Amino acid sequence: RALKADERTRDVPVIAWSARVFTGDAPELLSAGFDDVLPKPSLPADVIQAVRRLVPPDPAPRAD
Repeated sequence: RALKADERTRDVPVIAWSARVFTGDAPELLSAGFDDVLPKPSLPADVIQAVRRLVPPDPAPRAD
């Protein structure tokens, strides 16, 4: 909640990634400000998919 309340960090995606996450916990975690919820253990593909969903690719190529 603190990250979402701060204008400097409110747009930073936050994923709850914990071994203590149960199916019924997701709505509470999402309402607390998390953008997604992943249980541990998670497959690397699940983590990558969540990050891609929350952080779209930058359409402008970098010059460096």
